[in-house]
This record gives sequence, C-alpha cells and structure tokens, in this order.
Amino acid sequence: YYPIVKDVFERYGIFYNITEPSFTYNNFMYTALMSVFDIMQSSYSFDSVFDFVRSPLCTLDDYDKFLLENYVIEAGNTPKLWTSDDEVSFQGGFSDYDFKRVKSALYFVRECINAFSSKFKGRKKVQDITEAYADFLEYINAENTVKMLVSEHRTNGDMQLANEISAVY
Repeated sequence: YYPIVKDVFERYGIFYNITEPSFTYNNFMYTALMSVFDIMQSSYSFDSVFDFVRSPLCTLDDYDKFLLENYVIEAGNTPKLWTSDDEVSFQGGFSDYDFKRVKSALYFVRECINAFSSKFKGRKKVQDITEAYADFLEYINAENTVKMLVSEHRTNGDMQLANEISAVY
C-alpha cells in the first residue's frame, strides 16, 4: 500500500513516516485505484473521471464507456455533470437508444464517484479517508472485479500481471 498512502498523504499535506519498499507498482490497477482521489483533487477533470471510467474497476461495458466519453466531449465536462442529481436532458446527436445508455452510464458513474466524495468532504483524518475509500471500493464491488481480473490473467498464463493486480489491490 506504500505508493497509495504516500501519494494521498503528500497530496493532502499529511505528515507520514513510512519506509519505502524496494519495489513500486506502476500499472493500470494503481491508476484505477488512485483515480477517485484525482477526480476530487482536479474538480472532476475529464482525464481524472475517465481514468476511472476506462479502468477495469468501472464495470460498464466498453460500448457504454465509449458512448459516455463521446457524450461528455459533446456536452462539455463540468463538475455539475458528475455531482448534480438533475436529470440529463441534452441528447446531442445520440439516438434515443444510445441516449438511454448514456444516461444510465452517467448515473452509474455519478453514484460511484459520489459514494466516495460525499463521505470525504471536510475530512482530513487518515481514518476518515481510509473508511471513505473502503466504502467506495465496496460500493463499486472492487474485490470481485479484482478476483475476476486475477483469475482471467492466471487462466491466460500471465502470472506476473495477475500477481501485480493482487498486490496493488
């Protein structure tokens, strides 16, 4: 957990004293796990939101991810898009069928992000951050997603990636 703790503590100015391990995790799982902190820190920037959306921790199917990304490009990315409870009405150039999928995907991502951000507001204690993050991971069913990814990579013979995913999570 060293890279995650170090990154979060440094971002929020929290003093820490941890001995650095002899290895680092530099893979997609680390990016996926950190994306929720990036979303909050960057005021819901496009890149930070879509680091989460494109990650394997976001369980939307690839087509819904594609539709959502194109919708946000067309509609414009604002914090309100991700934090508001308002109904999305701008359909843009999407068919009725695709727009329903966009709305469903958008509401799902909103719920995931807000599962963390609503519990994080104003809290600066490590315990509060950790509890909010654990709740977020539980909300998005990260444990089962990671188990599935590890199993897939082991089945495909990629033991190194399977072990890295397990270690990062």
